[in-house]
Amino acid sequence: MLAKGGGVLRQPSQYTVSAQSQTRRSSLLEARRREVMEFGPGVSELSSLSSAEDTALLENTRQRYDASHIYTRSGRLLLAVNPYRKLNCYTDKVLEQYKASLQPQAELPPHVYAVASSAHLGMLQSSQSQVPHRAPFLQHA
Repeated sequence: MLAKGGGVLRQPSQYTVSAQSQTRRSSLLEARRREVMEFGPGVSELSSLSSAEDTALLENTRQRYDASHIYTRSGRLLLAVNPYRKLNCYTDKVLEQYKASLQPQAELPPHVYAVASSAHLGMLQSSQSQVPHRAPFLQHA
């Protein structure tokens, strides 16, 4: 539907959430997160460290890795350390938690599912691709 001035008006969609249902959803998500999801040892967001020295970053990453928390955030970046073993962080239950969250990067521990969920939500909200421009290697000659 076109609006005055050529803009697009969107019809209310299934992604519109009332304040009351948002609060209830947040409470349920918080309860589920406490019972299932742990942020792990150290800090899950590297900007929370008191020092940005290499030793502090590496020690935090080692602590998290030793406890099988292979993901750590640094702003919008996700640091992943290959565990070289099978972990239980890729189950259907974990996936559903990230899909159900409206703010997976803030509400849940760092995970590749949080990155994917945030990109998907951004695409739905803006109706645009989350890739700013086509990478040169994807352009046809």
